[in-house]
Amino acid sequence: MSNAVPALPDKDRDFYQAYYLLQAQRQAQHETNRLAVSGFVLAASPAAVGLLAGTEEPTNALVSIVLVSVVVLNILAALYAQQSRYWVKVHQKRARWVLEKLAPELVGLHEAIRLEGRKKILAAKSGDGSFISDAVRSERLLITFHLVFIVGAAGFLAWALFSALA
Repeated sequence: MSNAVPALPDKDRDFYQAYYLLQAQRQAQHETNRLAVSGFVLAASPAAVGLLAGTEEPTNALVSIVLVSVVVLNILAALYAQQSRYWVKVHQKRARWVLEKLAPELVGLHEAIRLEGRKKILAAKSGDGSFISDAVRSERLLITFHLVFIVGAAGFLAWALFSALA
């Protein structure tokens, strides 16, 4: 029994190629948006605290509003980064399905390169030696999540300390 996918008519091939490209574009857009949101939040958080520090005599309400806003903004950015990974994985699965239909021989090449690169970077393997990408979070996502969490936690601690001193 052969696992070969039957050849597609040209009109179907064009449709699948367009669909494959669309999935790649959507993945890229999710990554771009995630980086833009987290970059903005990571830049705006210290800027807000810096502006607060530059104020002659900030009121308790102003300090509370700024610091709580920093915490909430960082929590939302972390949640957004986490949710964007879900959509990237959806588009990757769709694109892989199309690749299996259009060029099954490329699936093996794609998988071999991905596995080799991941083994070098993460050295993460399952019991049978194959990499499970969903079992290990993306390093970039983890870094983003940790950064916004740390900045948000720092804002919360600063707010708690200021509230206790006021």
